[in-house]
Amino acid sequence: QHQALWDNRQYPRVHEAFSELFGTEKLWVSLDRVNMNPPARPDWDYQGFIHWDFDPETWPIGLRVQGVLCLTDTEAAQGGFQCVPGSHHQVPEILARQQPDANLRRPDITGLTVKEIAGKAGDLIIWHTGLLHGNGRNRTDRPRQAQYITMNLAKEEDEDLRQHRIDSWRNRTTPGRFPGDPRRLEAQTGTTATLTDLGKKLLGLESWNS
Repeated sequence: QHQALWDNRQYPRVHEAFSELFGTEKLWVSLDRVNMNPPARPDWDYQGFIHWDFDPETWPIGLRVQGVLCLTDTEAAQGGFQCVPGSHHQVPEILARQQPDANLRRPDITGLTVKEIAGKAGDLIIWHTGLLHGNGRNRTDRPRQAQYITMNLAKEEDEDLRQHRIDSWRNRTTPGRFPGDPRRLEAQTGTTATLTDLGKKLLGLESWNS
């Protein structure tokens, strides 16, 4: 919930990109984290992975997208975004090739091509959630640094969710899946981010209809 993360979330051009995809400005931004993938070394050799962030058995899923913002220049070999091009058009076929006991969120992609994507600082990569994707192995001498950002249709009618989002921003709490530092330094010593008028609507603090 750092101010720098919120500055990126509420940056108008980021909102414009997602608005163009959804055909409406009435969106909520995700309260995601950042990623730092260090160079591979003998005591740390993260191999990367490919996965889906949805239950494949619920396919088709309609329009759902994800995004990642490059915080620094990132070479293709630097452990950044990688994907299986066109896999969002092949979900049923990929599933049909899996073994009965397979983890469908991380399917066997034998025979498919994984492409590593380079990016400049400030580049925003957006993809359909049906696209197989992940982070790669960092084969360079520099860390990969990125911020996850996506937007979805605002759910202003879901008061519980709206309040949860506001509480997370105000109290600087972290997502349950990515708790971060166990000392909870963000919540205990941080400062609640200042929101612009756009940011207030992207959070749910103010209604898009006001």
